[in-house]
Amino acid sequence: MMTFTELQKKEVVMMHSGEKLGIVDDLEIDEEEGLITSIIIMNHAMKGSFFQKPEEIIIPWTKIVTIGSDIILIDQENNSSTSEENDEKTTATDEDFIKYDKI
Repeated sequence: MMTFTELQKKEVVMMHSGEKLGIVDDLEIDEEEGLITSIIIMNHAMKGSFFQKPEEIIIPWTKIVTIGSDIILIDQENNSSTSEENDEKTTATDEDFIKYDKI
């Protein structure tokens, strides 16, 4: 089992390219089902104004390949969606929870 605090310390990396996307900042949870639907990474590379909100990178839970001791590998060619682009939610299945030790 893993806590949210432990998950927040892990870096998210693209499996095929090795691109580092950042560190987990938050989670999206389906309140009705009680399941994690996405991990959220904040792009803290501030482009523009000091008052500009950092961009959120939302990775659907189903795109996670594995969660290791230091990193989370994802399999997603188009990176992810930003908070504005993420209109539909994905739902983790029971199989996902078994595969990832019921995170």
